[in-house]
Amino acid sequence: MNKKLKFKIERRRLAEIKDFLKSENIPLNSLVKIKGDASFRVYYRIKNTDLVLMDANPRTNEKISSFIKIQKILSEYGINVPKIYKKDVSLGLMIIQDLGKKRFVDYINRETFYGSLDILSEIHSKSIEMPSKIKNIKKYTLNEQMKETDLFFSWYLKKHLKKTISEKEKDSFKTIFKKIYKELNIKNYCLVLRDFHVDNIIPMPGVDSSNGRDVPISSMNELGLIDFQDALVGSPAYDFSSFIDDVRAPIDIEKDMRKIVQSQHKVTLSLSLKLRKQKIEGDKEPSIVWQRKKELERLYKEKIEDINLVLKLNNTAYQALKNFNTQVYYFSIQRNLKILGIFCRLKYRDKKSNYIKYLPRAKKFIRENLKNPEFKELRNWFIENKINV
Repeated sequence: MNKKLKFKIERRRLAEIKDFLKSENIPLNSLVKIKGDASFRVYYRIKNTDLVLMDANPRTNEKISSFIKIQKILSEYGINVPKIYKKDVSLGLMIIQDLGKKRFVDYINRETFYGSLDILSEIHSKSIEMPSKIKNIKKYTLNEQMKETDLFFSWYLKKHLKKTISEKEKDSFKTIFKKIYKELNIKNYCLVLRDFHVDNIIPMPGVDSSNGRDVPISSMNELGLIDFQDALVGSPAYDFSSFIDDVRAPIDIEKDMRKIVQSQHKVTLSLSLKLRKQKIEGDKEPSIVWQRKKELERLYKEKIEDINLVLKLNNTAYQALKNFNTQVYYFSIQRNLKILGIFCRLKYRDKKSNYIKYLPRAKKFIRENLKNPEFKELRNWFIENKINV
């Protein structure tokens, strides 16, 4: 795009934003740009308010309709997400609540891990309990996953490493992936955020009135969630892989994250399924059935890891959960292959070089998870094609 055309487009967008803000008496000079992420969306804090302007320009193929849809669902689930105060879907502009500037990595402790775990447990279990709310959400199918891994071939291997893989070998790779997917009995049955990582979890601590300091985070009620517009219906294992194997998380907390999180979500979700079955079968005391919190806390404290300790349910979700841990490893491989491709695309196409620093972490997660015996054939594919990860 030449500079003249780019300037013309930017000037037009500025005029659209000015008109959008006019009815709220918000001047353009009150906007302060927030450091960008990996998308084409642009965010501005509005001075002297707790508001943010989201600019998802349709000319860059950004849409706010999915944000609005998922925000409504998550709000109904009781998750802290930004409130929407004003929107124009055709222009891709919204004024939303500012959840604050605090960073998850500055509030690392057991409670923030458990709070994050509770957020996912609520989202996953409630979407299973109330399937009608997600019936119109697109599914995160194997085909969708394969499209994402194409980024690994085109941007990481071809563009970044200058390495070309034949179509025959690409087909072999996809055949192996499909085989693993089928063997793990991966099913799509709950709302999956697909971008649950430290940068999208916002601490919202209370303040001690006696000294003005933040009160330590103690529950999911003090954590907010942003950047959820790409949510689809899929396996809960995906969100856990993105949380546990997060390239953005400080290296020194990686082990703690795995230890605290990985073995416990399946228990949470299984209990939710158990309770749901009791309700469906006509439990006479639904109020007791749905008081999950105390029971979940007890299970966490006892660190029950074996899913078979929970009543076996003859349904899709329970059967799929039996391979939960291995599904987490599978999705970590798939997601980090995608990350290698996306972060290279950000550098070479979008001129955003900052993300390249995360490539070694992504490769490390792929390498570690490929050690799993179920992925021997996939591991051999990398060896045979001389691709070091």
